[in-house]
Amino acid sequence: MRTLCGSLPFLGTLLWTLALFTAAPAERRSWRWSLALACVLMATFAFVVTEIFSLTGLLTWSPIFAAWGFFCVVPAFVAWRGISDLHAEPRRIWDFLKSCPGWVGILLAGTAGLIFVMAIATPPLNFDVQIYHLPRQIYWLMQASVEPFHAAHSHQISMPVLSEFIGLNLLILSGGDHWHNLVQSLFLLASCGLVSLVAQTLGTTPRAAWLAVLFAVLVPVIFFEASNAKNDISLSFFILVPVTIALRVWQGSFAASTPLLLLSALSAGLAVATKGTAIAYLPAAGLALLLAYFRKRAWRSILLAALPGIVLAVTPAAPQIIRNIQTFGSPAGPNLHHTNLERGPDDLMNVAIRNITGQFTCDSEAWNKLLESRTRSLLAALGLNPDDPATTFEGQPFHLPYYAGLEDLVPAPAQTALILLLPLGFFFVAFRRHSEVALLFGVGLLSLLLFCAVFRWQPWQGRLLIPAYLLAAPLAGLFLDQLRPRWLPVFFAAWALTSLRPHLIYAGQRPLFGESSIFRNEKTDQMSRMMPGRSNEIKKMAAYLRGSKIHLALVDGGATEIYGLLRELHQQVPQLVLRSGHQSEPGDVEAIIIPVLPDAGVPVPPATLNPTAPAGFSPSWIGDYYTIFERAPRSAKPVLAASFGGFLADPAFSELWKQGSSLKKSGRMATSNTVRLTSQSSGPLEVHLEGTGPNGTEISIQSGNKTIQKTIQSGRFEIQDTITPETALILKTSGDGVFWRKIKLTPLTDQ
Repeated sequence: MRTLCGSLPFLGTLLWTLALFTAAPAERRSWRWSLALACVLMATFAFVVTEIFSLTGLLTWSPIFAAWGFFCVVPAFVAWRGISDLHAEPRRIWDFLKSCPGWVGILLAGTAGLIFVMAIATPPLNFDVQIYHLPRQIYWLMQASVEPFHAAHSHQISMPVLSEFIGLNLLILSGGDHWHNLVQSLFLLASCGLVSLVAQTLGTTPRAAWLAVLFAVLVPVIFFEASNAKNDISLSFFILVPVTIALRVWQGSFAASTPLLLLSALSAGLAVATKGTAIAYLPAAGLALLLAYFRKRAWRSILLAALPGIVLAVTPAAPQIIRNIQTFGSPAGPNLHHTNLERGPDDLMNVAIRNITGQFTCDSEAWNKLLESRTRSLLAALGLNPDDPATTFEGQPFHLPYYAGLEDLVPAPAQTALILLLPLGFFFVAFRRHSEVALLFGVGLLSLLLFCAVFRWQPWQGRLLIPAYLLAAPLAGLFLDQLRPRWLPVFFAAWALTSLRPHLIYAGQRPLFGESSIFRNEKTDQMSRMMPGRSNEIKKMAAYLRGSKIHLALVDGGATEIYGLLRELHQQVPQLVLRSGHQSEPGDVEAIIIPVLPDAGVPVPPATLNPTAPAGFSPSWIGDYYTIFERAPRSAKPVLAASFGGFLADPAFSELWKQGSSLKKSGRMATSNTVRLTSQSSGPLEVHLEGTGPNGTEISIQSGNKTIQKTIQSGRFEIQDTITPETALILKTSGDGVFWRKIKLTPLTDQ
């Protein structure tokens, strides 16, 4: 039942769409525009509720549920009053759908259905999602506040927050990530509505508007992002809102009013609160908006909107900017390394050429090498350095990688080629008939140039260009509509589908077919597909922690995909409070969880591991991917220790030795893996040993001809047996890294 509570933000958005539609004058009603307004309202509500509830200590389930219940009830009441006026809507909607060409409708329906299925059937899987987008939500949930914490990865506390605020509300409401992927699905739907509205504003035919939407949804990186928990599509939507207003005011279908300027300012503020790349796309949108209002001589609207517009544009991003200044001394936090050090015309051209050529890689190593070689030759001929550290992310050498199914690197050759051909569109009369076409072309071109001037080249640039593709979509639809014969757009769609296919079938993070199909594997297993055995290890760790007395643990995840671990622990170990931080500053936690190999996806055999315990902690659980270190009692006085493994004494070991006068320590360790005990009693002993160590390690207790053996499984071992010491009791391990948690040797008789 609680899972269904996560539907409230979506339900509220749909109800507000209905309410805004029914409240509008009949001649100005638009489902697409009403949905856009509802999405802006939903995002604003999530921002306000999260910030206020965080400050007041109300960031818990009951207040959040009440807030979103209110968000749903108000539009339901408004819509109910005007629902009687909708009797003609089914017919109008059907007429609108009939304007879509049959083959386009089939492709759109199939694509939309597949996006929805993938959003439902898969967990949040993107690398950045698992490194910081979702982990920060878990930590916010644990501390009931969005204030900065001691993050193991700075992105968890420094990056813009709006998408994560929406996700945090879903997490609190539903108790999991069941709804997270659908957020970008909703924003893609709203974005496609705006794309078609913009296409309509350009004076296109209905066919051109549908082709524009098809162009957008078949961009491979858009297709994948629409079903994961990233934020680039959400950002694109907030950029499209002021662009749509600018074009429709320019055309005359929107009045140049103050409320529309304020809406544009709010949407711009939400864009900045969503992702830092907004700064490259918003200036062109703002310029277009001002030009449209100047053209209409709407001076009064501009003056009235100036001050409140600035407030609305600044407010959504202001709290996070303040937190970054307080924590890092910079509004952007430690993230300015994403921006170019040099921004001259040559630097802009260098980045632009590399960004464009990177979209033409394919599943052919020979082609990719040729493309990279020719790109280097072109840049060299222009006197540019393709490996220029001033314009290349983190000093990486220029390289054009291609990995089937790696969603951050999926190229869009068909759409990029069409965008490069758009200037030729002005030879068509349809491009020259309406000045809105030139205005949108200018917005898209200026946005792309600013993006290349501000941000360094990086191999995964495609997802950062999603706003550019959506801005180009209406022009691409108009261009495709002008081609003759009229079936030529089918070839474009075929090319787009061909470039998408390798990433969907058997390869990648979310394949549809094969042994790793999303339909054949649970969500927990899907999250560890690239890390064999991690899913089972996390489940075993959760079982171990559930049976322990640990209530507060620090996770030093670094730059690893830590969300899969946090997700399982949050769901399966409800008593456990998780903190992020560095093992060097554990604070008052009872345990520290550390990845065995930070930044690596391949486990190392446990026998080769030599985990280093933070001061005051000792390993209690060791796996291929993670190690748990538990705090030793402050009064601990270990009596046995080995620097490089072997038997390490439990802190209470010295006290346990005193149980019964018949036992005493004798001698030293023969090796780091052996402890020799002598007994003053010839009677039997009850042996009870518990500990942890690498899987597969053999534990043995030997006395004379009798040997008790145990193989460590799931990182733990327990031995309970009776043995009669003859000369000595010898404890051995077949490898290093074994640690005691409990040891009890009790004489059954004393002769």
